[in-house]
Amino acid sequence: MGWAALAFAILVGALTGWVLWSRRGVRWSMPSGEERVLALSVRVVGGSGPAVVLLHGLAGSGRYFGARFDALGQGGRLLVPDLLGFGRSPRPAGAQYSVEEHVGAVAEVIEALAPGGPALIAGHSTGCVVALGLAVMRPELVSGVVAFCPPVYRDAAHAKARIGAIGKRVEMFALETPMARATCRWMCEHREAAGVLAQLLRPDLPAPIARDGVQHTWASYSGTLKRVVLQGHASAWLSEISVPVRLIAGDRDPVTDLELLRSLAASNPLIQLEIWPGDHDQPLRDPDRCVAALLAAR
Repeated sequence: MGWAALAFAILVGALTGWVLWSRRGVRWSMPSGEERVLALSVRVVGGSGPAVVLLHGLAGSGRYFGARFDALGQGGRLLVPDLLGFGRSPRPAGAQYSVEEHVGAVAEVIEALAPGGPALIAGHSTGCVVALGLAVMRPELVSGVVAFCPPVYRDAAHAKARIGAIGKRVEMFALETPMARATCRWMCEHREAAGVLAQLLRPDLPAPIARDGVQHTWASYSGTLKRVVLQGHASAWLSEISVPVRLIAGDRDPVTDLELLRSLAASNPLIQLEIWPGDHDQPLRDPDRCVAALLAAR
């Protein structure tokens, strides 16, 4: 073996080791199911019976919920949509990506694919807010909510301060800044290259999830961030919600405000708060425990 080949082999080995180290603790494989396109692109697993709906977080897709979650389709039906403007779902011109639009699209999917009764709605991160909004706006469709790593804040100022406190790099790209706008527009124009770059920048994520992280537009990203996450709807909804809610937060999650969640849980007997060991990716790092929590809540 020549020196160049040896150096290349060492580099490949080092990069592979770095990726594997970054993904330690992640238990994910490609999910199954039939894809249907209605108001949203939605993956369907199982037949008739009580439905479970899984809603992903910002700049994600339904594939975030890997193959272990397919067990939720046994004895019922599992619906895993890509939220409006993300993944393989439509990105309608003129959409504001408000809570009402997100809730309306999810409600249309439930009415079409799970007409037999109310469904258990589970969300991760931003998906938690949409799930809570659905429970408040369309309570007849919801039997309960399970929220993993919920970004619940008192108001917009509290939300921005919380996200900004995570770090300058997160603040620069997560909030509506010139850098975030320019980056998102470049991704829209160079989606294939952006998908490759996403895999390099997020070695902690499985490659399909990293690539799906660029499948959105500036309108869908910034509109959802501003009108769903930052406006603080979820805090008010939790004080008036009429279905059981199980909040599950990681003890090392910088996004979640545990103090506020404790206060909200203490004020409403329908809210149960659990704090698990972990960060903001509970469904990736502990999917079996997440599935068990959903089966218990079904």
